[in-house]
Amino acid sequence: LPGTDLKMAEACEAPDCPLPSAQVLEETFSLFGKTHAADLQTSEGSVWCSCRICQTWREFTSQPVQYEIVTAELVAGLAQWLRLQACGRAMLAVLEVGAGSGRLSYHL
Repeated sequence: LPGTDLKMAEACEAPDCPLPSAQVLEETFSLFGKTHAADLQTSEGSVWCSCRICQTWREFTSQPVQYEIVTAELVAGLAQWLRLQACGRAMLAVLEVGAGSGRLSYHL
């Protein structure tokens, strides 16, 4: 579901929740060169931006804590790569370490 609404994906923690698209994330959080006014803060050697967009991103990635953002494009690309690796083989063993919620495996 490449056009999945971010609010719907964000509110759901189960592995079978719909995935947001990279485009939705880029537009929502002004990622990858999209301009926004940075409000840099420093404390004890750390630097962070406290603008509204960056604060929203921190909230999105911390509730629950996300170490990876699984998007529709990530799943499609990984699935294609796995299919290519399996081509001509009777079996392809895949080991998932630190599977977390199982969301990536579910969508694969």
